[in-house]
Amino acid sequence: MKVHEIRIQYARFSGLIHFLNPSKDVEETQIDIDLSYYEAVFDFLDQNQEITIENLSELFKFSPESIRIFELILQLSKFTSAQQTYLLFDLDLVNSSKIDESVGYILRELGQDRELREQAKKDGILSLDSIPVLEQLDVDEKHSLLAELKKLIAKQSKRKGSKVIQERLRSSKDTRQRVSKYLIENRSLNSILQGIEPRTFIENKRIPRDTKSAHGKYAARMLEDILQTTGFTCNDNVGPCSSKMILRSSTIQESLDEAEDSFSYCKEKEVESINQAGSSIASVSVSKGAQISKRFDFVLLYHNEPKVVIETNFYTTSGSKIGINEKEYLALHQKIANTNEGLVFIWVTDGSYWLSTTGKKSYERLVSSFQDDLKNLAMFNEDMESIKSGMK
Repeated sequence: MKVHEIRIQYARFSGLIHFLNPSKDVEETQIDIDLSYYEAVFDFLDQNQEITIENLSELFKFSPESIRIFELILQLSKFTSAQQTYLLFDLDLVNSSKIDESVGYILRELGQDRELREQAKKDGILSLDSIPVLEQLDVDEKHSLLAELKKLIAKQSKRKGSKVIQERLRSSKDTRQRVSKYLIENRSLNSILQGIEPRTFIENKRIPRDTKSAHGKYAARMLEDILQTTGFTCNDNVGPCSSKMILRSSTIQESLDEAEDSFSYCKEKEVESINQAGSSIASVSVSKGAQISKRFDFVLLYHNEPKVVIETNFYTTSGSKIGINEKEYLALHQKIANTNEGLVFIWVTDGSYWLSTTGKKSYERLVSSFQDDLKNLAMFNEDMESIKSGMK
């Protein structure tokens, strides 16, 4: 494709770019929490006193569940794994280059924390209730034990919810002090509380159901709306769409009623003989070492025969995921075009990323190979009659 042709293509593509419309994004949900369980913390906050490390530590001692309220005030939903690791353990000691300091600290925590000790026994780190004595371990034993203990810390820090922090707050004064210091000094708790009424704030708080895939789901919803308004019927769990993989053989088509909707679609399906990019296009075998089938966001069918496979996403910023998708979809498009007659792969991608300098360069790299099979949502809608004609 010549330079001026690419320029013309990009002008149409960029001119029809879709900005994410928050009013159409329904991926937020209300916090599922029973606030009556947290009356102690609300009583504490209603006193409108200056929160100090001492009085907050005292609250955590008698009401460790209160951490959940502060978590919701300061975080979108919950503490990150890194934050939770810090709150659970003294990382200055855990990360110490002096092995005796690190091992000694974790052994003391095992002695004080029953739940941590029980998990260590389950993981085979401790064989009995007795805790190893630091002075009785040689250097190799210390290194080996430290590695296992750090694995235990990593596992505890990844546990969902705040139950594990609550247990640590209940059993450890050092943890209560550390958590209180972090909330007050690092997260400016007092300043934030001056601007909100905690109970009302949490009652009205909304969080994304899935922050990682919210934009992808947004694009999928928009694309499905286009399909439903241009003559396509959703056939999920019906006919050839009733199984994980859609077969392309004529035998299944012959058994279907000709009165079935001419144009239909199904979501999150594999198509016979289409494997993930990087593997050869061949029928999927159940034998050992079989190629991994590719699952597409949408499969468009004409008289129940798959004709178009679609991947869709929405990018507002650049990131490594875009580069990975570019390589995968480019390879997939080339393979399908070369080896699967009658089947077309369309990449429907949108979002303001494509308006950036980096996005423009990405588009220019891709369009020569994709030609008309690289579209945004508006182009997909505008080109629908042409797409349907090609499916016949």
